[in-house]
Amino acid sequence: MLLTVGWILLGFVGLTFGSDIAVRAARVIAKALGVPTLVVGLTVASVGTSIPEIATNVAVGFDTLSGAADASGIAVGNIVGSCMSQVTILLGLTGLARGLPFQSMRRDGGMLVLAMVLMTAASADGTVWRWEAAALILAYAVYLAVVYRSTQSEPPPQDTADASMDHPPMWPRVLQGLVGLAVVAYSASVVVDQGVALARAYSMPETLIGVYIGVGTGLPELALALGALFRNDEGMAIGNLLGSNITDPLLSFGAGALVHPVTVSMAALRLDYVFWFFATTVALLLLRTGKRLDRQESIVLSLTFVLYLIVRWETA
Repeated sequence: MLLTVGWILLGFVGLTFGSDIAVRAARVIAKALGVPTLVVGLTVASVGTSIPEIATNVAVGFDTLSGAADASGIAVGNIVGSCMSQVTILLGLTGLARGLPFQSMRRDGGMLVLAMVLMTAASADGTVWRWEAAALILAYAVYLAVVYRSTQSEPPPQDTADASMDHPPMWPRVLQGLVGLAVVAYSASVVVDQGVALARAYSMPETLIGVYIGVGTGLPELALALGALFRNDEGMAIGNLLGSNITDPLLSFGAGALVHPVTVSMAALRLDYVFWFFATTVALLLLRTGKRLDRQESIVLSLTFVLYLIVRWETA
């Protein structure tokens, strides 16, 4: 057991390290192109920090496609666990570190809810087929297009002019991003393989293992949000945390199901999905009160996640 857990932890290190390399490259490229930081957080950074979730679910899909045992529970738990942790304990920790404002409630908060609804609708019959996965990815592409169009009416960032004058070569950043993606891809396969082995050895539900994996793969979002917050870049912090909750149900989950259809258990629909809806609703309501998350509200969110883990463990 210790060796298996050690490999999983090592995989988390690789996921975090690789995604950090890829995100840094993407942020530099986006800044050079003059993209506002909130938009970078909602799109570039949220996709970048969701690379562990994307890679984990794609790895599950390819393992199943190759004839290995179906590990759909890990794919489902990975997304639900990641989203749950981000809107509760990760958002709460960020708010505890420093009061957190929320921007673009109507567009991005609404899209966050829609992403949950779409993933749930695709899962409702117990199987997410490839055409449903393609629909989820298409919905995410439409959202990106809407965000991009909204930036056209916004003034460019103040440092855009300086960036355009320097014209740094982009190929080193592209290469850096590819290296980061390669590290993430390998680490994801390790996490999935060892997670399945752990679930099989101790008769643990794969969804529960996936939830814990999802918490681990959510750590890059926490690191980026805290780093941005202490650099007074509040738009990047909140954009990344909430943007990832749009990216994961649509792009991350859809990418894995596109490789191989995902089976969703009724237990996950009745417990994990319901708790996910509840936690997200609580988070959005707290953010809407004054459009700022204070420390008392951050504690409420953190305790919500603790409650979920207790209930999930007791019902495993």
